[in-house]
Amino acid sequence: MKHNPLISICIPTYNNAACLRECLENIVVQVRPYNIPIYVSDNASSDNTLQVLHTFQKEYPYMHFRRNSRNLGLNQNTADAVQMASSQYVWVFSNRRRLLPNAVSKVSNLLAKYKPDLLLLNNDSTQMSKTPVSAKRFKSLRDVFLQSVSSVGTYGLQVLPAKAWKSEYLKKYLEDERYTGCILYCTFDYLASLPIINVISWEEPLVSATQEWDSWWANKHFEMWTNVRNSVNSLPKLAWEDKRLMLRSWARTGYFSIRTLSLLRAKRLYNEKIFNLYMEDFLEYSNVPLSIVISKMPIWFVRLCSALYSVGRGSLRSFIPSRYAMNPLSAR
Repeated sequence: MKHNPLISICIPTYNNAACLRECLENIVVQVRPYNIPIYVSDNASSDNTLQVLHTFQKEYPYMHFRRNSRNLGLNQNTADAVQMASSQYVWVFSNRRRLLPNAVSKVSNLLAKYKPDLLLLNNDSTQMSKTPVSAKRFKSLRDVFLQSVSSVGTYGLQVLPAKAWKSEYLKKYLEDERYTGCILYCTFDYLASLPIINVISWEEPLVSATQEWDSWWANKHFEMWTNVRNSVNSLPKLAWEDKRLMLRSWARTGYFSIRTLSLLRAKRLYNEKIFNLYMEDFLEYSNVPLSIVISKMPIWFVRLCSALYSVGRGSLRSFIPSRYAMNPLSAR
C-alpha cells in the first residue's frame, strides 16, 4: 500500500535525540492507521540521533530521513525536510511538539473538507473555550496576520500546501541571515501571491509541547527576536502600523513577557547589559519598568520564584476540568 497522498509530517532536527525519540513515539501511533509519511532532516547531529532514526525506520515503513554532512542552519534544514515530501499538504513539526489525541484524524478531515491555503492549529492551553469547537475562516491577509501571526510563525501550528514551499517563496529566508529561524513566515509571501485566500483556524488544541526549553533557542533568544522583527517588517501587503501593533502584542506576551525574561534571567541569559543592547526594542515593545527590574534581580531569587511558579502552575492544571489532555506525553 502506498503512503497517504494528502499530508506528510516533516521534522527538522539537530542534536536532540531524546526529545526526537519521544516526538516520534507520539506521532507514529497516530499516523500508522493512515499511512502518513514522516520525513526527518538531521542537521549533522553529533549525538545518537542517527540511531533513533534507524530504529523508527525499522518500526514504521513510511518513516524517511536524510542527514546533512554539515550543519546548514535551521532554515535550510527545514526546507530540506519539506522538500522530501510529495504529498498535497505539509505539516512542519518540531521535536518539542506532541500530538494530542485524535489530532491526525481531525487535521486530515479538516484538510479534506475545507481544502485550505493554510490550516492554523492551536496549542494546548488551560484557557479552554466553553463554546462548541468550530473552524474560523480568514479571507484577508491582514486578519490572518493580526489574529494568528504567532501560530503562523510557530513550528507545529500550521499546515501548508506543498506548493507554498517553492523556492520563490523561500529564497529570502534561505539566503538572508536576517531571517534565520523564521522560515515559516514564507507562509505570508505565499498567501500574498494568491488572488483569494482560504485560511482555516481550528480553535480546539491539537498539539502541545514538552516542558523542556531548548537551550539552543534560549541562548539565541534575543537574536531570534531580532530575526522575527525583521521578518514581520518585511511581510508584503501589510501596513506598518499593523506590523508594529502585532510585534508589540507578541513581544509583551512572548519574547519580552515577565515569565520569559525571568526564565532567561534564571539561566543568566538576561541582564542589564542585554537590556541596554536591545534598548530600542524594549522601549518600543515591552513593559520597560518590569524589564529593567528583572534584569537586575538576584539570580537565586528569580530561580526561587520560577520554581514556585512551576509548582503552582502544575497544581492548578491538575484541578482544571478539561476535555483535552493537558500533559503532552499522555497523548501518545
